[in-house]
Amino acid sequence: MANKTKIAIILDRSGSMISLRDEMIDAFNEQVDKIKEEAKNEPTRVSFVTFASEVDEPVFWNRGTYKLKKITKEDYDPAGLTAMYDAVGTTCSKLSELDDGETAFLVIVMSDGAENNSKKYTAKSLASTIDELQKSGRWTFTYLGANQDLSQVSESLNINLDNTVGWVTSEAGVANLSKTVCNGLGNYFSARSMNLTACDNLYENKSS
Repeated sequence: MANKTKIAIILDRSGSMISLRDEMIDAFNEQVDKIKEEAKNEPTRVSFVTFASEVDEPVFWNRGTYKLKKITKEDYDPAGLTAMYDAVGTTCSKLSELDDGETAFLVIVMSDGAENNSKKYTAKSLASTIDELQKSGRWTFTYLGANQDLSQVSESLNINLDNTVGWVTSEAGVANLSKTVCNGLGNYFSARSMNLTACDNLYENKSS
């Protein structure tokens, strides 16, 4: 199997993130740099989706690493509630349309609070979607959440507990979050270099 990889980063843009706006922008840009460093000549494409009361139009979608650019405040303006289930479910649906049976998918979700405004997906329906995709052996889901019980998130959404990480909503907490995600990306690409198509324990060193 060719090492074709698609990565989707799904980031909470709800109002509670406003105090960490600059830090989250910097963190995302560090993750972009890490992907570009790790992907090198591998066929990797990246999508970036934000959500608040509703799911936003993707900031960019299925973009080659050579076209990745850093985001600014124009791309990330926190306001509203938390439609996380809809964001993940909608992104999975769109990504599935790109699945040729020979691609590995990594979905990274970051949020500072619990779901409270989805209209299309429930925990049950999203968990079913995630479970079905993971059964292919080519989809990896990770969740990085603040102010939440991650064991409950893991159980309710069928995301492996070892692929979840807690973080603290502070400047230092976001810095640690970014470091954790970047380390996880390094682990993921190492696995891909060994022709593995899914990872059950992406975050060896969990920061908070």
